[in-house]
Amino acid sequence: MTVVGIDPGLAATGYGVVEAAGGRLCARASGVIETAAGLPLEVRLARLAQALRELLADHRPQAVAFEEIYFGRNSVSAFADMPCWYSAEPFWLLRSRNAGPN
Repeated sequence: MTVVGIDPGLAATGYGVVEAAGGRLCARASGVIETAAGLPLEVRLARLAQALRELLADHRPQAVAFEEIYFGRNSVSAFADMPCWYSAEPFWLLRSRNAGPN
């Protein structure tokens, strides 16, 4: 079974690909998808969509997992990034669901 894990973000989205076989886990790929802050939102989202299509086509996962937002001790700095996170997270959920894996 191949699983793609995604840490969603508008400026930087991290991903990792893990394969499970015979009771063992093997890391297959990882990276960061970045979009420039000066670009219009629709351009940034289009670039993220293309990157996700390529990632899913390359690895053909059976599942996609998303990191949930976590607030540590410094909720002030965490909330500073919220508009970007909320812009990208539902987008990633929709794109991955439309691509096929669970």
